[in-house]
Amino acid sequence: YGLNLGGAQGVASVIEQLNKELTINMMLGGARNIEQVKTTRLLTEKDLPQ
Repeated sequence: YGLNLGGAQGVASVIEQLNKELTINMMLGGARNIEQVKTTRLLTEKDLPQ
C-alpha cells in the first residue's frame, strides 16, 4: 500500500504508523516493551464469543 502510493517514503510511513499503533496497544495492555508482551495477554480466535 505504502509503496504503491508513496514509494520508499510511503513504505517508511506505513512502518512508522504500525509502530505507533503497536506502541499504543502495548501501553493499553500494560506492557512497557515487547519483552513484556506474553502469550497470556494475547487473545486468540478461541477466546472470542461464538
